[in-house]
Amino acid sequence: MVANRPCTTSSQPHTAQAHSDGPCRIQSEGPQPNPHKWSDGFNIIAVDYPVGVGFSYGSVVNTSESAAMEMCDFLQKFFVLFPNIREDQLVLNGGSYGGMYVTHVAHTINEHNKLVALGKGRPGARHLNLESVIISHPLSNFMSHTLWKPEMFCVQRRVWNITQCELAYRRLPACLQKIQLAFDQPTDANRQAAFECGNEGDYGILGDLHGTVRENINKRYHDTVENCIPGLVWQQDWLQNHKAELGVPPSVTYVTLSDTVLENFKSVYDKVQISTRFFPQLLRDGIRILPAKDLPWPGEEDEATVRVIRDGAGDMTYVQLWNAGHFGSCESTRSG
Repeated sequence: MVANRPCTTSSQPHTAQAHSDGPCRIQSEGPQPNPHKWSDGFNIIAVDYPVGVGFSYGSVVNTSESAAMEMCDFLQKFFVLFPNIREDQLVLNGGSYGGMYVTHVAHTINEHNKLVALGKGRPGARHLNLESVIISHPLSNFMSHTLWKPEMFCVQRRVWNITQCELAYRRLPACLQKIQLAFDQPTDANRQAAFECGNEGDYGILGDLHGTVRENINKRYHDTVENCIPGLVWQQDWLQNHKAELGVPPSVTYVTLSDTVLENFKSVYDKVQISTRFFPQLLRDGIRILPAKDLPWPGEEDEATVRVIRDGAGDMTYVQLWNAGHFGSCESTRSG
């Protein structure tokens, strides 16, 4: 399993490993055993990705497509170093902006495998045994993300006030038209217009959430990142203070949140797309997707809903964790 859980602003591989999936959880007092660790059942590769987050350094990229090519190249080199696990099933796992990244990675690997099978792959390239994709709390469709934000903040939950809701709904039709135009005619000007209107819900008058935590609207915000999401601070401090034991060069600084990487991807309006466009071909080629009958989540029926296409785990499975927030695997710990 490649647990790359990437985000344009944060090093989520370590976030996931440090707070939900890995053998330990980093708390204020340091690492503590994790009873829900994924590493009991999987070999996990946590990749700081794209370059510029976590401990990663090197040439930077600014599109999901180019980042996917980098990941595919990395995996080729990784399995040269560890040929004993090359034939193991490969599961890609990502969240948040990983809804863009991971689907591009899966598509790139899948197309690469087809070229290798035809003898047309890059010199020395080998088949990568991609089995399935897991995508959690994703941004994968800019249109849907823009469309449903007023519904969530005004109808399902009272996050915005009346003035904000009236403004958001008044702007929405024209904004959706701009996004559709950017999809149909993806010029820089059209993509910029779509990007700017779609992001209006995050800034200015609509950026005021009146004390609500954006990553989990069931929680209230208390001034600082330390109070809002303390785990990110514990994680950054602990990893930075233990670079020597981890084999990290002294000159490299751990970066949990990278505004530089964020701005690189924003500069080309990368998220103005629908990454789920890759799903049909992936499914046709036998790559399973976890993003329709109802099944209870083991243990507590009110904890989650699982919908499956086909028998067993199915070809495509949708899991909804109740009240989990953006960091679902951290806040609904048994999701591991």
